[in-house]
Amino acid sequence: MQIMYLDKKEIKTVLPDLYGIMAENGCRMSRELWLSEVGSALEKENRQLLLLKKEERILGFFMYYLRGECLVAEELQIVKAYQRTGLYFALCRYLARNFEQIKRVEAFAEKENLYSQKLMEKLGMRKTEEEGFFHFYGDAESLRRHFTK
Repeated sequence: MQIMYLDKKEIKTVLPDLYGIMAENGCRMSRELWLSEVGSALEKENRQLLLLKKEERILGFFMYYLRGECLVAEELQIVKAYQRTGLYFALCRYLARNFEQIKRVEAFAEKENLYSQKLMEKLGMRKTEEEGFFHFYGDAESLRRHFTK
């Protein structure tokens, strides 16, 4: 499995595949709206997208941005057939090793996404309720220790 940055010149060609993963995982946003919104967001310099790939197949993706010493996780999606196979752990280990300057982590989960909520709580992240979703906050060093044992 490879973890690699999306070349921003390839955004338009990769977005339909990424939406396919989102749709398989229950995305309620229309394809057109998602492609437009995410395409626009990724054109911004501070927005980044990591692809989780096996050979040439995209198995998942992680979209984030940095705000000072904080990594803000916007979206993490993994193809259903590859969920709970260690891809999430591999991504977190990659982030722990390659983002040493990060002090804090923020993430979001829809209220219906109980699995993500439970996972972030298990990692010791604090949760606040917002309209339609939960906002999670965590200390990057404790997360780093968890994923680099």
